[in-house]
This record gives sequence, structure tokens and C-alpha cells, in this order.
Amino acid sequence: MLPLATLITLYWGGVFACLAVLLFITVYTLILFSDLLIDYINPLELCDRVNQLALPEFAVHALITCGLLVRYHYFFFVANLPLCVYHVRAYADRSCFLESNTVFAELPRRRKVTETKLAFYVCLFLLYVASFVSSLIRHDGAVA
Repeated sequence: MLPLATLITLYWGGVFACLAVLLFITVYTLILFSDLLIDYINPLELCDRVNQLALPEFAVHALITCGLLVRYHYFFFVANLPLCVYHVRAYADRSCFLESNTVFAELPRRRKVTETKLAFYVCLFLLYVASFVSSLIRHDGAVA
């Protein structure tokens, strides 16, 4: 059986990997929005690329949230819940998908939402690092 510190490290490593995927998707989406504004890509390309990223983002975030619930990290679970509800509602009414004919009208709002998600994910990353270090320190004495 693996030592407790190793299991904790593996768990948080998975959380950090999922969060890295979310950060990548969010930053990439912001770059695509900027590329559209300076005319590097056209609205059709933007919509294709952003729409392909919507479901993976939702799935990875749901995976993190469920993992937090299973591991009894209720504070982090509750912190992630509003964004999960937002993702479910956006998918239910299909507002998570961009349309090429309305992309310029939606761009300011979508950009703000994406920037807010980026700030949220960065804050979560910092909280997760603190919790990871705290759990290693707390369980280090029990393992030795």
C-alpha cells in the first residue's frame, strides 16, 4: 500500500493537472478573442475553435468538483458549485456556443465572462496549493 503522503500527492497532482487544462482553455479563448479583434482570424474560425472547447471545459470542471466532494473538501466544493451551475445552465440553453453572425455583439460579454473565469481559476489554484502544502505538513508526522 502506498504511503498517505504519496496518495495525497497523487490526488492533488490530478487536481492541478485538471486545473492546468482549465487555465489553458481559458487563456487560449482570450487569445482567440484578441485575434478576432485584430483580424487574425475570422468569426467562423473563432466559433469553431471556441465551441470545441466548451464541453471539455465543462467536463474537466465537473470532474474537479466531483473529486472535491468525494475527498470531503466541502469548502472547495461549495466554491466551485456556482461555476458548475453556470456551466450547466449555459449548456442547457446553448448560450455556451458562439454563433458567427452574432459573435461581435456577444464578444464584450463573453470576454468579461472568460476573464472572470480566469481570475476564478487562478484563485482556486492558489487555494489548492495552500491546501496541498497544508495536507502534506499535517500528514507528514503521521507517516514518519
